[in-house]
Amino acid sequence: MSRNHIEKVKCQKCGHEYDYKVWESINSKDSPELKEPVRNQEAFIFHCPKCSNGTVVLYPFFYHEPEKSFLIHFVPEFSQAAINFMQELDHDPYDESIPLEANCQKRVVFNINQFHEKLLILDEGLDDRAVELLKLFIIAEIMNKDIEHKIEEIYLNKEKDGSLKFAVLFNNSEWGRTEFIRSNYDLIVEKFKVDLLAADDVRINTQWAMEIMNKKI
Repeated sequence: MSRNHIEKVKCQKCGHEYDYKVWESINSKDSPELKEPVRNQEAFIFHCPKCSNGTVVLYPFFYHEPEKSFLIHFVPEFSQAAINFMQELDHDPYDESIPLEANCQKRVVFNINQFHEKLLILDEGLDDRAVELLKLFIIAEIMNKDIEHKIEEIYLNKEKDGSLKFAVLFNNSEWGRTEFIRSNYDLIVEKFKVDLLAADDVRINTQWAMEIMNKKI
């Protein structure tokens, strides 16, 4: 179920304070009009009525797409409690009478870029576990070509032309791009199909992928 409440938010530019709608939970079945604002961040931007300054307001919330059996919990900073909660959750976060769909994918992320990446992967019909495993090969390939710079972050991203690429942040604060090759992704899905079927983790990231990879070595 979708659920929100009102809080006071102060504009970072002019200092004026106004009411702001905070979403505790967004359910795409209850609130289909929020699917796009969630993806373009408009659902989480405070627009000051006085000076029109826009500020992204980050806070914990759930996003649920029942039609795709997908539930993600965004938390602005690491929380083991959030992980534990999601692992045990079998119903709507705010209504115990509404059970989650069979085989609902549950995820916890602590970074807004990770949140948007998970939604992109969902929209593209991909498996985020296979994407994380593919990232390890991408990282290894890049590091073999550029040993001077370390990779800080890597995300699947959709370009303006509709193509998928990996956005790579290096330790010199520069971003780079590298291709998402579907055939390589399909090879990962095939090679790790047993691991993917067995995986029921709620935190799927590079660390998770490394643990799976180490089991194969």
